[in-house]
Amino acid sequence: MYLFIIEHVLIYIVLIRIHMKHLSFPEYADATKQWIVVVDFYAQRCPPCKMIAPYLEEWATQLEGKVTFYKVDTDEQQYLAANEWIRAMPTLKVYNNGSLVKEIVGADLWALQESLTSLLK
Repeated sequence: MYLFIIEHVLIYIVLIRIHMKHLSFPEYADATKQWIVVVDFYAQRCPPCKMIAPYLEEWATQLEGKVTFYKVDTDEQQYLAANEWIRAMPTLKVYNNGSLVKEIVGADLWALQESLTSLLK
């Protein structure tokens, strides 16, 4: 039983690393210039962040090649979070060709889905 749980956790960690890259300040400007980008500003201690994480990872897998998903840990990247005026977590920022098109404060997956649907049409 414990072995299954451990294997499941390892698979989960691998998916995060493959599909949702963690960003630091120097990488942020270049990363957001891509076609459609979603940046998830989160904190390890944030329950709503943990709640939406599996959905974001699933979307990152499903939309690979169309939308790029990134994660920014606001505790590790405090300068980047302050520079982007992040005041609540999770905050999701959606970029299209380098321009911010939507900022979603809170765990509002419907708003993210609507934004991505309109951009992908």
